[in-house]
Amino acid sequence: MSTVSILNRRGFQSGSPYMAAVTVNLTILIIYSVICTAIGIRWLELPRAGVFWFLVGGVSSPALSITAYYISLNRFGVAKAVPISMGSSPLFSVLLGTLILGERPPASLYAGTALIVGGIWVITRPKGESRMKWTETIIPLSGGFFWGLAAVIRKIGLEILPLPHVGIVFSTFSALVVLMLTYGFFPKGRRFLRSGRALMFFILAGTTLAVTLFFLFSAIRLGEVSRVMAIMGATPMLSVAMAAIFLGDLERITLRTYLGTASIVLGIVLITLLRG
Repeated sequence: MSTVSILNRRGFQSGSPYMAAVTVNLTILIIYSVICTAIGIRWLELPRAGVFWFLVGGVSSPALSITAYYISLNRFGVAKAVPISMGSSPLFSVLLGTLILGERPPASLYAGTALIVGGIWVITRPKGESRMKWTETIIPLSGGFFWGLAAVIRKIGLEILPLPHVGIVFSTFSALVVLMLTYGFFPKGRRFLRSGRALMFFILAGTTLAVTLFFLFSAIRLGEVSRVMAIMGATPMLSVAMAAIFLGDLERITLRTYLGTASIVLGIVLITLLRG
């Protein structure tokens, strides 16, 4: 996910979040449609219940989660958007897993939540710089929420239809349908065919994310949602480091950013990896 974030951030120099969301999802859909067709998937014989849950999950993520995430990347940069969005998704996964799947919440939930919230506060309230309003954190947090929700829904779908590559096809298909229906809400999306350089970055991001999604779906199928999302939640540390190296001309990484990110990752560890 770190590489995907860096590629998208570069693409946003001449492209829009909507353009990124459509291009990334379309790239993934094409890749896995070709793979599924090549290995002889019989679409009409697939269990409808599994297909249904993948379609529903696709509305949550990639459609809503990636759109919110990309808007955050474009407005706030990798160093702020990734820790808040990716860092909060394991928390939401645990909470939603408790409510939907009946999982038992870990005893460390409250301490972990405090660390995550504290880390977000440190990142969004820098001294001597422009501060994010708490209302602005709703955008990256909503990305984290929809990521966490999608993980729970995908688990249900994969228990019925345990084929990650098929799940990715239906998830990205429903995501593209949602994006097409909401086209009017993104006027800058009309620059789609006039941003060749951005298109290149977004296609590369989509190809990279295609590989990531296969491993993510496979991990969700085999393991607990909360533990899988915890590993994904470690992404912020790597993303911030990569932003400092590859986005030095676009973003300023401060000590508060590192400290806040570390607090978020520690909170994830407490909530998920150290659960009883």
